[in-house]
Amino acid sequence: MRLSFASVVQATPFMITIVVAAVLVIGAAIALALVYRALTRKSELLRLQAEKFRAIASHFDTLIFEYDPQRDRMTFTINSTPRFLMDRIEIEHCREAEFAHVHEEDQQRARDMFKEAKDRSAATELRLKARDGSWVWCECRIEQVESGGSRMRIGQIMSIEERKQRELRLEKEKSTDPLTGLLHYAAFEHQVSALLNGREGMFYFFDSNSLKKVNDAYGHDAGDELLRLTAAEIRRAFRASDPISRRSAGGDEFVVYTEGLSDVRRAREKAELAIAGVAGIDKFEGVRSSICCGIARYPQDGRTFEELSKAADAAMYDAKRISNHGDYCCFYKQEKNVED
Repeated sequence: MRLSFASVVQATPFMITIVVAAVLVIGAAIALALVYRALTRKSELLRLQAEKFRAIASHFDTLIFEYDPQRDRMTFTINSTPRFLMDRIEIEHCREAEFAHVHEEDQQRARDMFKEAKDRSAATELRLKARDGSWVWCECRIEQVESGGSRMRIGQIMSIEERKQRELRLEKEKSTDPLTGLLHYAAFEHQVSALLNGREGMFYFFDSNSLKKVNDAYGHDAGDELLRLTAAEIRRAFRASDPISRRSAGGDEFVVYTEGLSDVRRAREKAELAIAGVAGIDKFEGVRSSICCGIARYPQDGRTFEELSKAADAAMYDAKRISNHGDYCCFYKQEKNVED
């Protein structure tokens, strides 16, 4: 079939349109392929960067976090979940959940820190729960920044566990008697004075009747052992929260304060439990271990630490006199030389 020149001329614009369309389609496909390749490469680079950052971050205890007050969302660095008990890096509804892994005693400090960070930098020390269930001391610093009209809180959490444990050990060494592990008298006085706030209590004053005999018969090392055993028996008779002290270095006197105890019968039972425990120490043949105890009541017998200490001391000497330095407990009497 032969085409005329006129028909070819008429078909040319259509063919040109087809060719141009084909070229555009091919060009678009090539462009999409290039964009896809670029995005894939960028995604791979981001993945590699994330892996690299994860590998680096896993070797450090410092966590960086970002908090968006408007969305109430906190975002941690990727090394937070392996280190601490967190299920995800990003936490929603932080006003309810952000302190879920903070020790209950440190909750208020954490809240106060966020309130302070509203207008200025803030910092605090608190305990976070680690993956193994232990509590780790951390220093948390936070500050508010503005970017693009939005307000963010940026902060860091850094483990201070070693430093904190070292501080706690030093503090304990300063406040406790190295021989018995009980409080130094100054620390005891400080704690008891803080408890004299109107709530009733009992002040106990114990004195060993056996230390000199053990020292004379077996030497001072044996005397130190008697003091350790005596302290342990007194400690066992009271609550773990009750302050107990060796009154002086080298001395054989012990003091205890029980807050919230007002029943005289119950107070006597505690003293007698300690006395019986010490009487059961049979490590020193030929020497019977014994202690006397004086008890002063707060606030009836004194309203200050000094007044209570003097009253309990006087009651202890009454107990020695009455029992002829035997096992005995005596309450303080306003009138001298009156038996309990």
